[in-house]
Amino acid sequence: MKILSISMSHDANLCMYNTDTGWFQYVKLERVNGKKHSEYNADVVDDILQRYDFVDFDHVYTTGIVRDIEKSFVSEYARKDLEKIAVGKIDKVEKWWWAWVESFLKYDFDKITQIDHHYAHMLSSWPLEDITKIDYGVCIDGCGSSGYSQMIVISPADPKKLQLISLGVKGESFGHALKLIGLKMGLYGQTIDMAGKVMGANAYGSVNIDEVENADYWDIYKRIQSYIGEGLKKFPKNVSFKDVAFRDFLSTSHEVWSRSVQTLFYAFVPKDSVVSYSGGCAQNTITNEKLYRTYSDITFVPHCYDGGLSLGCMAYACLDLGIDLPSTKGFPYWQADNIESQPTDAQIKIIAQELANGKIVAWHQGRGEIGPRALGNRSILMNPAMKDGKETLNSKVKHREHWRPYAPSVLREHVQDWFEFDDDSPYMMLAVQVKGDKASKIPSVTHLDGTSRIQTVSQDDNELFYQLLSEFHSLTGIPLLLNTSLNIGGKPIVHSREETLILLETTGIDIVCIGNEIIRG
Repeated sequence: MKILSISMSHDANLCMYNTDTGWFQYVKLERVNGKKHSEYNADVVDDILQRYDFVDFDHVYTTGIVRDIEKSFVSEYARKDLEKIAVGKIDKVEKWWWAWVESFLKYDFDKITQIDHHYAHMLSSWPLEDITKIDYGVCIDGCGSSGYSQMIVISPADPKKLQLISLGVKGESFGHALKLIGLKMGLYGQTIDMAGKVMGANAYGSVNIDEVENADYWDIYKRIQSYIGEGLKKFPKNVSFKDVAFRDFLSTSHEVWSRSVQTLFYAFVPKDSVVSYSGGCAQNTITNEKLYRTYSDITFVPHCYDGGLSLGCMAYACLDLGIDLPSTKGFPYWQADNIESQPTDAQIKIIAQELANGKIVAWHQGRGEIGPRALGNRSILMNPAMKDGKETLNSKVKHREHWRPYAPSVLREHVQDWFEFDDDSPYMMLAVQVKGDKASKIPSVTHLDGTSRIQTVSQDDNELFYQLLSEFHSLTGIPLLLNTSLNIGGKPIVHSREETLILLETTGIDIVCIGNEIIRG
């Protein structure tokens, strides 16, 4: 049996699963067509299906336009709407939805099952945990299938216990609330990235303690977008980051936002429960750390944004059809690209020495990571001890806003020596405090507030990357490296050898290591 699961809007992605052979493949469209946050493209999807000889599938599970989510998580709307559109009874539909419809008209409507956006987010955690043991699934993002920004479900993978307990308020979006701040600042790039860009800026202002301590968070969480939107009205369009009052407003708004998320959790989710947290807002590592300290068994999904939705659709497919989920071997390095060769021990020593000498290195190995963050296979690496490392990387390669921090990848066994933390954090989902005596030694990855968004690396996680970190540690006494995604602003993480070589030619990257090739700029 062949199952196709697919997410159609921005960050479109799909999974193919042959249950007879166990073969499974995830593909994110932006890595194929080079368009960051790519929406569904029928031609690209067709090419992918042809390439993998996966045209004659038996079932399609997808996210889409569920309108009556209060009644059902899984919908017949996909089939019904397709039938209406096919005979011309619907005149106006969104462009991406019509593109999807046109490409699927050739298939049997009865093969298509639609899953709610938020519900797919929750079930996408299956590569990290046994989803049948989740007590509470929490999703917070910009906007789901039915216009809500959030959803909380009891026992999401158990049809007998499954129960919707919170939907929030339609039109009041946690994700869009922070986006409004980025829009007010006139930040460049796609609006979908605004909330993430704003997150790192919160350390540059002073929080209004009275406002934060006296706020009614039960009320604010229900109208978070309106709350922040009203506060923004006193500032001009394209307000300068140099404006101290605006920075204070930004910092205060982020703290209010964070406490509102916590209020939502504390109101509905018992602290001793098994929790899976997903949706785009789950990328906020500052709030995640607070939740981590409160909930003893909470999973932060690295592909929590829309790029993981096809994984959630696949999980539902397997539950629905009564079959085993695909193997999780190799996760999170599941992108549909591969470098077969790998560097020798001698080459790893060379790269470690170049990093110690202050060079900017592109590290391109194996398969690419799922999710928006580089985890050691598609990474730009630097020595974190360089005092001006962040500025150098920004001016030569990344060209990011100056307030945005860079993250470190650290050997798991040395985490507690450098950070106020001693646990696994393999996906850069937590911002933790750098130890006081260590901050000055790793200035390029220590944020203004003294935190770092760490990735812990063990030999089992990524043997090659672990070896490189170990060599660098031997040379410098520092068990970590600055690690950022192998791309430039506005472009997705690289997919191919050719794309990495273009970065070498067009940016200030000094060296690339692709498999067992070392190429200097």
